[in-house]
Amino acid sequence: MIHIFTADHSHAKLLSKLGAETFYEWFTEGNNPEDVREYVEEAFSLTQIKKELEEPGTVFMLAQEDDQIAGYMKLRVSDEVSFPGKRCLELHRLYITPDFIRKKVGSIFMKHAIGYATTNGFDILWLGVWEKNERALAFYKKWGFEQFSAHTFMLGNDAQTDLMMKLEVKG
Repeated sequence: MIHIFTADHSHAKLLSKLGAETFYEWFTEGNNPEDVREYVEEAFSLTQIKKELEEPGTVFMLAQEDDQIAGYMKLRVSDEVSFPGKRCLELHRLYITPDFIRKKVGSIFMKHAIGYATTNGFDILWLGVWEKNERALAFYKKWGFEQFSAHTFMLGNDAQTDLMMKLEVKG
């Protein structure tokens, strides 16, 4: 059975390693490996993860089955998007290890993300997803997310397009 729990500072090394490994796993294909390496070294360094763990309004959740970590999710209050009169929560990362994709860990995380947003009075759960990540796009659409915008995401030196998607939740 998959167990979801909130990560804390004691999980920083695990989050750094897991983030780097899953990003390499899911995003090396179709991208310049040097751009991926550059991004991973910055985004998932232990220093960066420790900094993110201290950010107000940020929560990391880990998924575990027995003694195996299945993935992690990062939620954060973000002012990157604005919907007047609405409280917005960003699903900033959702990374699942390949062995656990078929075990519905993404759906378990999504239920937790929506529950967290609802319990904490948010109106909108939003995210950015690479326009070429068809598997993720299909997953988010299945959960009712709708595209509302797009923005540039820098993967190393490669300017890519992330589709901005939102789900209205009952806060």
